Amino acid sequence: MVKDGFMRRIKLVAPAIVFFIVIFLQALFAQEEWKFPIPKGKRIPGENLIMVPESERFMAFAVMGLWPNTSTYYFLPELKKKKGMTDAQLNEVREQFYWLNFELSHGRVIRNLPKYTQFYVALPDRKYVKESLGWEKKLFLQFLKEKCGFTDEDISHRFNFFKSEIQLEWAQDACKVLGREENGRVVIAYSKGDNNPYVGTMQNLANDFPEDFRLVEIDRNLSAEGGDEDIIWQPGGDVAFLAGRNRALEYFRRSRQESYEEQSLTKEMVEEARTAYSNAVFGTKVVFMPEKTLLDAKLRCRETFHLDMIATTLPDIKGKGFRAFVPSYTKEAYDALTFAPLDPEIMKGAQREFDLAAEQFKKMGYAVSRLYFSDHPVRGPVNIGRFRNKETGKYTVLLAKYPYHLPPGDPNCPQARINFILDKLNEETADWMENPNTQKYNEVVSWIDTMWRIMDEVALMPNPIYEAQKKVFTDLGYDVITIPMYAWGAGGLHCQLMY
Repeated sequence: MVKDGFMRRIKLVAPAIVFFIVIFLQALFAQEEWKFPIPKGKRIPGENLIMVPESERFMAFAVMGLWPNTSTYYFLPELKKKKGMTDAQLNEVREQFYWLNFELSHGRVIRNLPKYTQFYVALPDRKYVKESLGWEKKLFLQFLKEKCGFTDEDISHRFNFFKSEIQLEWAQDACKVLGREENGRVVIAYSKGDNNPYVGTMQNLANDFPEDFRLVEIDRNLSAEGGDEDIIWQPGGDVAFLAGRNRALEYFRRSRQESYEEQSLTKEMVEEARTAYSNAVFGTKVVFMPEKTLLDAKLRCRETFHLDMIATTLPDIKGKGFRAFVPSYTKEAYDALTFAPLDPEIMKGAQREFDLAAEQFKKMGYAVSRLYFSDHPVRGPVNIGRFRNKETGKYTVLLAKYPYHLPPGDPNCPQARINFILDKLNEETADWMENPNTQKYNEVVSWIDTMWRIMDEVALMPNPIYEAQKKVFTDLGYDVITIPMYAWGAGGLHCQLMY
């Protein structure tokens, strides 16, 4: 009798055990599958490294960071517990603000990446990120399900978490992905001369996922700030390490303990920096872009501080070589956040750097396409993601579509509509803070709902500048994935993802 009861219990639980084993194996397989096939690149002899240009990567993985769950975000009102509020009310608004902040700061990138992409998400470590109230993972998982359409199965297969010593908004800048090992593991360069929390965060990533990531330390006088560096194909088929001017200037600031931001370098100094970076990346050719700005400090623009504002490259689908994409200003430009005309000196200086980069790429043998825009350089049209889609084999561009902000002063333009709702949300939340009753709470919730609705509408509204940029890419044979984004901060789409 006892034996029969035991067997009946076994039969009852066996299907559940099998189910959980299958789910575990599926998740394990998904986490390994992303490593293969290994993207095309250059094998570095004796280093177990395939140096992979960014355009050849499959977007098989993406590292990104979460903001801390806190009381204050850009654009959103501060939240404080007041007498008369219930915990349920405060927690509901806090959750919605966390979600809104993620959408405003990251755009809709996470829901538009390939379905095979594995995410590695940096959670703020409260030991270092003091403003964190905790619960970021819980809030984010709920956001994935309610706003992005991910299922529990999607999340278990595709999302991995690790601790960050910093609010990792600009994951691209934390280090530089060099490529892959023969077994598919990702090789990442870092420098102890860079931001200490970046270093600690990347060490956490590699320690938590040692089968997926290997760190390579470069000289501390060098920088591995990825937004100002790129690995590209060069005419002739070899790879090159492309770096913005600030990587060379930073090298001398560290090695000589002297600022060169407003000083011109000699040709010998440029070669010294080039050699130092080349030695760090296993003898790979190093190109500074635009190099003339190193030799003449008067050519620099303080607002174009990273390479991903200046240029990007892709294999030329319709030609047989490689193509560089460089921004160019329209006749007038206005800051999308303030609607104020862009400072003429910024516009002139940025355009000068754009033209120098285009000239340098042409001399190197690249075809060059110009992408026109009318905003601050941080929201320029080359701050993009680009990869080779594993499923289609096509070179693909993640192109940011910001709410159209022209003509300036038009209250009906998409950016003005976003600003109006944000202002109303701030006003209603302030009223609720002053008079914390149920009616005021309901008004705040109503404006939150309106904000989500307007963001959905704005994402579908036309933006002639974006459409012209997209046409440049599609006419040349590239696939384009539209990523609705929002104007804020000091970075763009490329800055957010390390891949």
